[in-house]
Amino acid sequence: MKPCVYAILGFGGMGNYHLDAIQQNVPELQIKGIYDIRPEAVEKAKEKQVHAYPSLDALLADRDVELVIIATPNNFHKDLSIQCLQSGKKRPLRKAGSHERRRVRRNPRGGQAGRKTLYR
Repeated sequence: MKPCVYAILGFGGMGNYHLDAIQQNVPELQIKGIYDIRPEAVEKAKEKQVHAYPSLDALLADRDVELVIIATPNNFHKDLSIQCLQSGKKRPLRKAGSHERRRVRRNPRGGQAGRKTLYR
């Protein structure tokens, strides 16, 4: 079986945690790279021999990346989830795209991003 290629948005504590946990436990997933706006996070990725994309657009444009793990602060999840889905990427949903119920309710039909449904 061909591995699923993924990238991580946000490479602080949670991004590092996800990378380590996946590499140790999920051989079916293969890291392609990360994106983070913080230079120290980019350096951390390089230390782990993980590619760092120069921009979010570059990550989303990479056709090899099938899945994006969002490991940013919660208040960014909704907008980043929509961007990922609109670019054709899958996004694992371990919690809602926003930690604030009122933000989710603003779009009661579900955030339609192309053919994928963000909320139901």
